[in-house]
Amino acid sequence: MRVLLTPTHTCATTRTDGRRSMARLGVSYVDIVICHDIEFGDLDQIINETIPALKLLKEQGRLGFIGTANECRYLSAAL
Repeated sequence: MRVLLTPTHTCATTRTDGRRSMARLGVSYVDIVICHDIEFGDLDQIINETIPALKLLKEQGRLGFIGTANECRYLSAAL
């Protein structure tokens, strides 16, 4: 399993970090992305930018699953 961690939350940064991580790993597909500590960020930005950016990567066939490592059910439900 390969894991991509996205440390920031904007749409552009999420997509850029995703591409950079895949290049660093030498892959064009990632099995799972785990976003951690996102409950401490701007929830509006996460719901409206981060999650849609990750969903786009998934729709493009570059990403298998999206997960969160947090205790915020509201964010997990948005996935």
